Amino acid sequence: MQNLLKYITLLLLIIPLNLFSQDTKQLEKQARKAYTQHNYAEALQYIEPLVDLYPNNESYIYSLAVCYIKTNSPKKGIDLLDSIEKSSAAQSADFHYYIAEGYLALGKIHLAEDAIYQASLFSKGVENVEILKQQIENAKVILSDKTKVIVRHLGPKVNSKSNEHSITLTKDHQSFLFTRVTKLGDEKSSIGSRFEQIYHAYMDANDEWATPARVAELSADGHAATIQLFDNDTKALLYRDGNIYEREKAGEHWGSEYVLKGVNSPAQETHAFITEDQQHLYFASRGFNDTDDLDLFHSTWNKRKKQWNDPVELTELNTPENEDSPFINAEGELFFSSKGHHSMGGYDIFRSVYDEAAQKWTAPQNLGVPINSTADDTYFSMYGKIGYFSSARTESLGQLDIYQVFFFDKVRINGVVLKENGDPLVNASVRLESKDQLYETITNEKGAYSLLADIENNFYIKVEKNSNIFHEGTYSIKIGMRNNKEEEQHFYVIRENSQEDGVVLASAAPNVIPVKIHNTFNVNPMLGANQGIEMTIKKTKKLHMTGKVSYRGLPIENAEITVNNKPFKSDKKGEFIYHLDKTSGLFSTPRVVTVAKEDMELKSWYIEGDRIIILLRDKLQDVLEGRVVDENDRPIVNKVLHIFVKNRLFSTSTDFNGEFSITFPIGVRLKTNFEVMVPGRSLKSFAQERREYSQYIKMKVSNEQAVSNIGFRVVDQDGNFVNDALILADGKFASTNSRGYTNLEVDMTPSEFEGSISLVHIHAHDIINRFYDVIQKTLTITVNIEEEEEVVENIEVAMLGTDATEKTIEQRREELSLRNDFLSVYEKAENKELIAQHEIDSLNAELSRLESKLTSKTDTIFSSQDSSLLAMIGVLRNKLQEKEDRMSKFKEENQISEAEHQKEILTYFMAMCGLFLLIIGLIVIVRRAYLQKRKVELVKEELDDAMTQVNDQNIKITNSLRAAQTIQYAILPPLDLLQSKFKNIFSIYRPKDIVSGDFYWYGETKKRDGSTVKFFAVVDCTGHGVPGALMSMIGKTILQEVVDKKLTQDTSIILEMLNQRVITYLRQQENTINDGMDIALCKFETIDGVEKLFFSGAKSDIYIARKKYGVLERHRGSKKSIGGKQKVGREFHTEQIEYEEGDYLIMLTDGILDQNNEQNDKFGRRYFEQYIKKHIDQPIEDLGDLVEAALDVHQNNIPQRDDITVLGIQL
Repeated sequence: MQNLLKYITLLLLIIPLNLFSQDTKQLEKQARKAYTQHNYAEALQYIEPLVDLYPNNESYIYSLAVCYIKTNSPKKGIDLLDSIEKSSAAQSADFHYYIAEGYLALGKIHLAEDAIYQASLFSKGVENVEILKQQIENAKVILSDKTKVIVRHLGPKVNSKSNEHSITLTKDHQSFLFTRVTKLGDEKSSIGSRFEQIYHAYMDANDEWATPARVAELSADGHAATIQLFDNDTKALLYRDGNIYEREKAGEHWGSEYVLKGVNSPAQETHAFITEDQQHLYFASRGFNDTDDLDLFHSTWNKRKKQWNDPVELTELNTPENEDSPFINAEGELFFSSKGHHSMGGYDIFRSVYDEAAQKWTAPQNLGVPINSTADDTYFSMYGKIGYFSSARTESLGQLDIYQVFFFDKVRINGVVLKENGDPLVNASVRLESKDQLYETITNEKGAYSLLADIENNFYIKVEKNSNIFHEGTYSIKIGMRNNKEEEQHFYVIRENSQEDGVVLASAAPNVIPVKIHNTFNVNPMLGANQGIEMTIKKTKKLHMTGKVSYRGLPIENAEITVNNKPFKSDKKGEFIYHLDKTSGLFSTPRVVTVAKEDMELKSWYIEGDRIIILLRDKLQDVLEGRVVDENDRPIVNKVLHIFVKNRLFSTSTDFNGEFSITFPIGVRLKTNFEVMVPGRSLKSFAQERREYSQYIKMKVSNEQAVSNIGFRVVDQDGNFVNDALILADGKFASTNSRGYTNLEVDMTPSEFEGSISLVHIHAHDIINRFYDVIQKTLTITVNIEEEEEVVENIEVAMLGTDATEKTIEQRREELSLRNDFLSVYEKAENKELIAQHEIDSLNAELSRLESKLTSKTDTIFSSQDSSLLAMIGVLRNKLQEKEDRMSKFKEENQISEAEHQKEILTYFMAMCGLFLLIIGLIVIVRRAYLQKRKVELVKEELDDAMTQVNDQNIKITNSLRAAQTIQYAILPPLDLLQSKFKNIFSIYRPKDIVSGDFYWYGETKKRDGSTVKFFAVVDCTGHGVPGALMSMIGKTILQEVVDKKLTQDTSIILEMLNQRVITYLRQQENTINDGMDIALCKFETIDGVEKLFFSGAKSDIYIARKKYGVLERHRGSKKSIGGKQKVGREFHTEQIEYEEGDYLIMLTDGILDQNNEQNDKFGRRYFEQYIKKHIDQPIEDLGDLVEAALDVHQNNIPQRDDITVLGIQL
């Protein structure tokens, strides 16, 4: 910056002094002084007249452009720089730097990138190009991840073409003070000082901010700006001419100002905040350290000296750039503005929380978009769930405007539906529709309802029962604040149309519907942990509440309680006193309660009148640790253990040292007897000891162990076989074949293995489900295989997200690298029976590196795949140890002495004797085997009889399914009906089983003008066979109901109603059922005499074949499905599709695309599209025959994989 000042000073001095008048020299002198002090706003007042006097002076124009860019007028600055782009000043890094800074403030990221690249081509200038380059990169990341809050401009009454900032609300939230930059003196003169002055605005009877008025009593001839109102609005912190002052109110008038002792330096102090107890002061200053930039400081009140103690710098929050405008909310969170950290240009607003354990402030977090922009965003304050800040963003009226931010986007409307006689209307449907949402509820026995509504959109409410509409109307949300009592804060909405018939009533004043704040967006980690909390604040006249701590009805003494982060300790009666804040606002009522008491934990708490009732219970989680060895005291490694506690089975496994640890869930106690088993081995000894936080056991088991052959099959979520899947079971590895199958010998009985299936691991896949077939002795494992589109989407989320559960691309690549490195080590270890010592050491070192990488992960999610990989590393390390032991033995065998050779001869003789005895034993075994064979034959005969019974039962079931097939076909629209409604059609309908999960549907309804609206849908329900058929009946019923009752004709709303009803019918909010359906829905509607086509899809697409042009168009549906668990933010949409007469509409389910051939290759979407394009000139009936023939050739007697439906309509 010093070099910049020298450069600008040089530019101003190169103009010959004899050309200036005395006034010009004075202007230049004042401009130079202001520029030297970084006061670009003041310098602007003097440079503007100089440019007016000398419009061709490039030095003045350059200086004026810099001032504009530095004072939130970037467009003016860029225009001036463009006008001198051919001057010598343009041949510098700083010239392009200022253009980049201006474009960044305007939010034009690509232009800013281009300009900063141009700056980097020149030699280093006075400005730091790398800092601005980093701010541009920060902006690209932050702008792509918008926080779901509502930001509103305070309007033209409060904001003007001047600067407005530093808002501070009064206690009742009905008025506020703020600062406006105005020009004093001769308003007509182009030369004059602009000063900060204090204004007052209040809320009128219509909940609108009235025109502000200047507060002459608080303003001054120089700069006077608001900072903070505190102590029940009786005191104010003010800024004037570089210092912080305090004024106290006496009656209706403000007393004299006095400087804050201890915190004002010879340099500049700009902003401050005093905590509610008036014991702590946080402020921004250019003094008190060796830098000349603004930094944050903290000071405490010295009661004896009656002044503030020496300030302490908040080093963890300060940067080489400016930090300003600190504010602390009711939760103790510190908000401030900074040009450093991860700013995306100018000042950004950040949040930090004080870490009591570490005794320091946490790393600042950027509040993100839309609160922050690429321009200056500063002077943030927060009152409950509503905040205020100033911003220089492009939509501002002036250089700096005041904005309001709501940390919620929906409100809850509560009301009552009454009949004309005043009786409640019970079980009535109350539906709310807005542009993007649809909400529906049912009135209770009192006629009461509760709905969510967006605060940014108008919405439509309809009250309906038994197809009779009792009320309908359009409303809008308006947020306001009313304080009937000082200790309460109410939010409410006002109806847009006050002439409604009054059927929807409320207990509040006319035209007012009470609401309760309700956050439906994801928790924003930037804004603390107390978001989305619904609560009812009860009115109380007392200034304190009594807390009561009890355990099973008995009072608990000396319990350490925290209420809203304030500590208390219970007395002998188990009681404590919680003092309400004087302001008694939203955050003074107890919301967060914690309790610390030996051997006890918090069970529940609630507020009853003026009492806080806290109930405790015993700590319910027990831990069992131990070690398992064999008879030779060798550890039993990677072995499954079964623990039985009160007939409940729990499983864990030992590590490579034979040690284990398991934490039992709440409610499972080890105070009673428990049993530990090592499957496949018998117990030899058992020792138990009680430790401070766990029970410890040491078990010795037999060397002998049982062995069973277990089959393993791995499939994905769609039922496809997963080949080459690496499985770890009971310390052994195996890989699946092309059919997804393998088998392993496990050291336990089959029944013991059944209790150990949760400890079976698969490399690089998340396990969805495990199913063990006791009869077949086969474990079927379902894993999650991400599709290509989902992987891309996850990577995009990783690029954009800042949540602690999201992974960056680098982390994703690192995980893949870890898994591939493990496979490499595994293959090297398994491919050789004997491995040289240096190879074993190398592989062990690689395993240690992988293990260290996994266990050191702190900033990412520790997934089930990571857990499986750690288990596999432990097992593979043990196998390497075994190979090392075998290698040692092999070396010893090659160095056998002569004496050992004689022992071998003796051993050989003894072996021959043993062989003779073995032959005798074999004879006995063969005889026993013959007897066993006879028993097997008898069992076979019994099985044959049972099979006959099964076949008979199968015939009965098949006959029932045939009858169900007849019923299902009856609900499908007849082809002759479709032929009569459309020009020509073709249909391919092939159920996989007797009944199908696919169906197609036709419906129509009449518009008010008498024209017919036709609907046609192709639906793919979850599963096939009987489950799919049942889902198809549900889907058809709901679709027909929507059309018959004329609930709506919007295809996207129809899909949302179908989605909500499927979730309701299947009670998916109460269980884990994830069934649903994919659907393509088309509507044919005549508008102005022309038939239009509208389409909405739920994970289903359609095709339009432009026969005239030989073009096939794919129109995609929404990624949101019908029913089941879904990702937040996905919505259905409606698309209008233009077509010409003769075009084909083709609708299908994914059955034909997923059908495989002998080589297990799918028919696929690409081949389907190519085939349609190839035969697009054929009549539609022939096209259907050709598609079916191509499917038959591809399938070639391979069993059908899924239900198949393809329909074509000639438009």
